[in-house]
Amino acid sequence: MPNLLQPMRIVGYPRGGDMISITSDIILRINILTRTRSSALAINSRNSGGPVFIGNEVIGVAFKRLVGGDNIRYVIPARTVELFLASVDKGDETWFCSLGISLQSMENPTMQKYFNLWKIMTGVLVTEFNVLSQSNESLEKNNVILENDGIP
Repeated sequence: MPNLLQPMRIVGYPRGGDMISITSDIILRINILTRTRSSALAINSRNSGGPVFIGNEVIGVAFKRLVGGDNIRYVIPARTVELFLASVDKGDETWFCSLGISLQSMENPTMQKYFNLWKIMTGVLVTEFNVLSQSNESLEKNNVILENDGIP
């Protein structure tokens, strides 16, 4: 799993050029539940869908933007792409489910202190459950989720 502020390279053929382009950026945010990474890099329309590298490893696919967001670009993790393509190959429908919970980021130092988290720890706070959610069988309000599937 990449770290915050880790350098990455996005490869593609942006509009207005006829040669491959390699753009450098850093990871500004990691979403613990969706495992997406975001950056402020202006991913050009024809770079969207291109590979994103850290060192020599492909960590995901560039995604141009979040609708309604200013300069928010995403990297869809390689594992998510692998799962999607495997299900398409099998002819299965792929669904990415929701836990049915509302979350709040734990990046605020005051919240980290209140919940006894170390400064280097990040996570999300469970703030409420949707009415029909089965997550309340394994989670409680004010639980802090520090990792997903063993990944911080």
